[in-house]
Amino acid sequence: MDGDRRASEISTSEGAALDKPAASTGGEGVKANAKEWGRHPVNIRVSVPLGIGRYYITIVAGRERRSRERRVEERRKHPLVSAGNLGAFFTLGIICGLAALAVIQFGAAYVLLHSGVMVVGQ
Repeated sequence: MDGDRRASEISTSEGAALDKPAASTGGEGVKANAKEWGRHPVNIRVSVPLGIGRYYITIVAGRERRSRERRVEERRKHPLVSAGNLGAFFTLGIICGLAALAVIQFGAAYVLLHSGVMVVGQ
């Protein structure tokens, strides 16, 4: 099935198949699972175009509703320490560090310019 199709283009039989319970959703239908996924107090979704393609970043947060067994199973399937996660944390750390340095640099320049202190070379 083409991933770029709109919901209005999905046939009745395809829509009915989406409503059927799936084993991977714990007996819930795909639509029911999507509704649960969408209920978060914090729901930030960003798509970033890079030279090698588009990538997305999703940050969701809210009250934990999964059972302990489900959390353990999902942590086993998707470990926190992986090459992709480490690369993302490293990149995020570099970006935050550079942003902090820029804030310090511009803050110091602002203070020097507005404090009346003579800067060498003027």
